[in-house]
Amino acid sequence: MLEWELGKQKEPNAESPTVIDTTTPATAMPKSLTTGPEQGLYTDINTISDNFMAYMGELTQPYLTWPTTTTTRTTTPTSEASYAFISSEGLNHEYSLPSPCTTIEEHRDPASVSPLTLCGTAEISDLMLADLDDVYFDRVQNICPMVHQRRYFAWAGQKDSSSARECLRSAMHTLVAAMSAPYRGVVNILYNNTCRLLEEFKQAGNKERSWSTSQELVSIEYIQAWLLLAHYESLRVNECKAMLTAGYAFRLIQMARLHEIDAPEKTVAHVTFNSEPNDDWAATEERRRTFWVAYNLDCFLSWRSEWPLTLYEDMVSTHLPAPEANFQNSQPVSTDSLPEALTKDASTTLSPFAECVVLATLHSRCMAHRRASSKERAKEPRGFWGRYEWLAAAIERRIKLLVQTPATTTIERDPMLFFTHMLAYSAIICLGGTVQRMPWQAAEYQLMAPAYEQRISWATAEIVRLVKRLPSLSYFKAHPFLPNLLSSAITFLSTQCSIDYDQGGVEVLLCLLKNLRDVNSLALKICSTYDGAQSSFLL
Repeated sequence: MLEWELGKQKEPNAESPTVIDTTTPATAMPKSLTTGPEQGLYTDINTISDNFMAYMGELTQPYLTWPTTTTTRTTTPTSEASYAFISSEGLNHEYSLPSPCTTIEEHRDPASVSPLTLCGTAEISDLMLADLDDVYFDRVQNICPMVHQRRYFAWAGQKDSSSARECLRSAMHTLVAAMSAPYRGVVNILYNNTCRLLEEFKQAGNKERSWSTSQELVSIEYIQAWLLLAHYESLRVNECKAMLTAGYAFRLIQMARLHEIDAPEKTVAHVTFNSEPNDDWAATEERRRTFWVAYNLDCFLSWRSEWPLTLYEDMVSTHLPAPEANFQNSQPVSTDSLPEALTKDASTTLSPFAECVVLATLHSRCMAHRRASSKERAKEPRGFWGRYEWLAAAIERRIKLLVQTPATTTIERDPMLFFTHMLAYSAIICLGGTVQRMPWQAAEYQLMAPAYEQRISWATAEIVRLVKRLPSLSYFKAHPFLPNLLSSAITFLSTQCSIDYDQGGVEVLLCLLKNLRDVNSLALKICSTYDGAQSSFLL
């Protein structure tokens, strides 16, 4: 049986059996065993040993040489085929775009290979793919709520899915693996596979001109895949890499004109479904949500390094996203535009996703206010205080609505709602910090400074309270940019606060950062910036 297996594994052009490595001298046969019945027994043992070593060498050879293969794949694989037999060398090749790998057919048929050949490779089964889909809607959908679950499962797993949908599903699985302990061992393999699929789709589009500036020719699934990949890179790689990936997605969004879905006298093309009368609305709402996920990502990526925005709010005429229940159940509902939500005195809060959009906009305006103020140091401060008062009133209005709504009782179960509350208090810290930076000369403004410091202290205390309220916060469900908000509160508490506050507040926030750094590269980077007593706490 073993000799027959060796015959199967032998190369077609081989003329002789595999030779034993000559670097190890062969053991000489004792003279006492060169004759008699012992001779046959000794020869059989040596033959079995030699054949086994050759057999193992044949099995491991394809794995050892796989990463250097340069054959180009000619067809876009299905979700199952695209994951099968991908070398685990990808674990050491995390941040660069992988070269196209060879097709499965150029190697052994999986059904005919010994299980030993699976050592060091990744084979994703249908059951695992189904589990990744379920985990996505349990965890990722809470922070990137743009995929319609029923419509997704209608095509997921089909062999004839479009290339754009295969890109989306692979990106979904990649982000899920980064937010799930059982799949962290294959996350880099999934990431490399997603990069390859997106690059192949991009190259095919460049050759065939499969899209143009017309919005109906830019696949929504393709845009969503790039956005999910950017979120993954913000979690596992770094902000610079995520910014480059997100930039490509932002340009696709502009080409698809997702920023003006609800513009007057504009007809926006979308996918039409005949199964349900409200599916047209669900398809349009999915496009709205895709835009707002990108809009938030643009805001979040720009804050820490103060990069300029790509998707400016003044060019947006797309209405705010509908509540999640309406979206998933395809129940049409009208929503306000962003300017309406910012200006009118509403009596009820928005959905957590829409509220997050509004507060992200206000936070970005606070950052713009800081930049404008740095140019007005020698000028009359009336413009400064006019902007400040408007922003402070708008943030206060959003906080009152968040606190009064019964939805706050679900903050423990809704990561988006938790992040939205943190975002509101972080905006106060940003706005108050701008006041502290200004070199006021007039005595009236110097007397106002303690009041603003008191306001910042209250906001940081609320952040600490929220973190204490969630001792069992799932670190995998935490928003990818939560560390930025924690950092702003820690900076104020440890360096700028001159009045009484919760002495354990810094430790509480640092403890959460410490726990997040194993799953969030941004938290790891922020933790490394603290030294002295704070860094000793992290050790």
